[in-house]
Amino acid sequence: MSSIGPRNFDSDTAYDVLYTLFEGIINEIRQTFTLDSEESLYGDRGEEVMANIDIILTLCNHYEAHPTLTELDEITKWKNDYLNTFDRTIL
Repeated sequence: MSSIGPRNFDSDTAYDVLYTLFEGIINEIRQTFTLDSEESLYGDRGEEVMANIDIILTLCNHYEAHPTLTELDEITKWKNDYLNTFDRTIL
C-alpha cells in the first residue's frame, strides 16, 4: 500500500529514494570507521568521511527522518571521533 502526502518524501516511492541515499552514505562512513588504522581517516577517504557525515546530518535534520537503523547519535559520534583523531594526529 502506498502512502501519499503533501511533502516530497511522504510517498513510499520517494521515501525509498531517500532511504537508499541514507543507506549508501552510512555504509561508506561505517566502512571507513571499521578500518584498523587511524590513517584511513586521512588517506584517500579522509575528506570523504567529513563530507558524508555533514551530508547525512544535514539530510537527517532537514527531513527530520532517520530511515535507516542508524541513529543520529551514532553519526554524531562518528563526527566527534573523526575530529578527535584529527586533532590528536595533526600536531
